[in-house]
Amino acid sequence: KGNRVFQHVRGVLKLDDDDDTGSAKLARIRKILNSDLEVQHVIHRHAISDAAIFDVEAAVIDAYSGLANIAGGHGSTDRGPMHSQEIIVKFELPELEIHPDHKLLLINVNQSVNDTSKLTLYDQVRFAWRINKSRAEKADYVLAVVRGVIKGVFVADEWLSATPGNFLDFAFVDVDNGRWGFTGSEAPQDIRDWYVGQFGKQIVEDNMRHIQNPIRYWKI
Repeated sequence: KGNRVFQHVRGVLKLDDDDDTGSAKLARIRKILNSDLEVQHVIHRHAISDAAIFDVEAAVIDAYSGLANIAGGHGSTDRGPMHSQEIIVKFELPELEIHPDHKLLLINVNQSVNDTSKLTLYDQVRFAWRINKSRAEKADYVLAVVRGVIKGVFVADEWLSATPGNFLDFAFVDVDNGRWGFTGSEAPQDIRDWYVGQFGKQIVEDNMRHIQNPIRYWKI
């Protein structure tokens, strides 16, 4: 809104030459300016409703590879780029029904810091997250969410600081401070049947969908 589009460049101009503070976005802007070039400001959409802003932003972020944005677009975890057949399958799945007695922690595993292609679903969901540990410990079950679909449900026995000493299997990962992971196991079969079923269940609750943060709490 307003002049926000110009604020990133102005932020770089205020920094000293020796100041390495800032994001990858600011570093890229500085590189452009140091090359005696000008930053181009492209307005993809203007004069649109507030309700459309996040969807436009998310679509642009998803469409352009190599951006310096730290976070993905709003709703990208649930409504981001998918093959058409994946979308058809997703909306043919049964809807998720929350058990009234359960406290849940939902984690979008497609936003994990790891290379998830080589990991089991359990490993993807258990490591490593910026999370409120005290709230996470209250959860009865941890649900692994992939593009808005529940794909797995687990029981967390213990939450530990995400360090190589606590997670030997992830010693190859350079983990940021303040992240946590858990040790545990797959939930009992009756719980898996309730939340996952045969192929997964889609999230339809409005207050559980389209949240940019990969961590979501339910009744905690």
